[in-house]
Amino acid sequence: MMRKNLIIAFLSIIAMGCSKESEPSELESIQLDKNNLTLQIGATYQFKVTNQSEETQQSDYIWSTNNPNILSITDDGAVKALSVGEAKVIVKTSDSKYTDTCSVVVSPKYVESFTLSYPSAELEVNQTMTLSATYTPSDATYKQLKFESSDTTVAIVKDSIVTAKVAGNITIKATTIDGSNISRSFQLVVKEVPLTVNATSISLVSTNTFSLVVSPNADGCTYESENSYIASVSSAGLITAKRVGNTIVHIKNANKNLDATCEVTVTPQYNLFREPYLVFGATPATIKAYEKRVLASETTTGLIYTGENSYLAYLIYVFENSAYTTSGCFVPTAYSSLLGSFIGERYVYLGTSDGFILYLSTDSKTIAALKLYSTTYWIAMFYKNTTDAKLSSSQSYSILLKKIAPIAKSMKVQMPVFR
Repeated sequence: MMRKNLIIAFLSIIAMGCSKESEPSELESIQLDKNNLTLQIGATYQFKVTNQSEETQQSDYIWSTNNPNILSITDDGAVKALSVGEAKVIVKTSDSKYTDTCSVVVSPKYVESFTLSYPSAELEVNQTMTLSATYTPSDATYKQLKFESSDTTVAIVKDSIVTAKVAGNITIKATTIDGSNISRSFQLVVKEVPLTVNATSISLVSTNTFSLVVSPNADGCTYESENSYIASVSSAGLITAKRVGNTIVHIKNANKNLDATCEVTVTPQYNLFREPYLVFGATPATIKAYEKRVLASETTTGLIYTGENSYLAYLIYVFENSAYTTSGCFVPTAYSSLLGSFIGERYVYLGTSDGFILYLSTDSKTIAALKLYSTTYWIAMFYKNTTDAKLSSSQSYSILLKKIAPIAKSMKVQMPVFR
């Protein structure tokens, strides 16, 4: 009996020993390899658990986060930063007996540099433009900028839109808002809106008028014609065509430093005949190449043409040493009134002297003289102004007349004689 009890006791000891060897070792705690961690958005980290038994795998634990909007966590402890903020990673044993945590701070992906783009460095008052930027890295978290104007009375910036307010020069500055404090800037010039007129070029028949309409900033505008003998302009912008030719009307607003122009062409009401060639000093060959009228007579000192219509009977060109000096148009006295209008809308009337009615061209280069040649004809003579007489608003016509009259008295054009 004793022997039997000893055998049972021995077997029990063996059984107990075998049972201890087959049981896994028990955990006393678990610990994450990090309890504090900082990640940029988009970054990942693989956690490790220490103080675990040889038989326990990472996936045997329960992984979680207290804020899944900031962090995501996989079943084997891989965490990914989703958005800026702070959250915890929590690991537990399957029986929830042991646990550990890690505080994770998710920071932005900062801008390293950016290029500021703007459509123009100049704006007109009340114009707008939109600013844009290209960032490095392209997936930076906060791709927004804070804009500043060095003078908000000149231009303001709101939501990337620049609005020009008054003329001036300013600096527009853009700065990152993610804490990287990177800035870019550019100089902006704000200009007044240019003056616009209802016509930049017009053609008027002599004596007709045209009213200029200016916008914006019409208040304070002044008007001036380069040649008021061709077309004048009033202080209110009314253009009056006077004589055949071309001039430019200038519109200015000195207060705004603005200007505009209108080119004026004045055409005649009266076209009795084609005017003679008026480039004095020309040779007979040049005159003959110009003239389309019928050459009736030619001498060493003159060319005589018949008129192309009833208004012009004859046209004579006078030469000295083969150089053209004077021309004379013979017009029947039946057309006296029309002749006066014809000459008057092409030349500026100065006055009369010794039977001559004297005129000066609007460029002061040519003198025209009308004289009653006979009961049958008027003669309209044209010759070069060799005096210093020039049309000027500050000079009276009587002074010009005194200078020009001696030239008219010295000119003698005979009635054409046909050979």
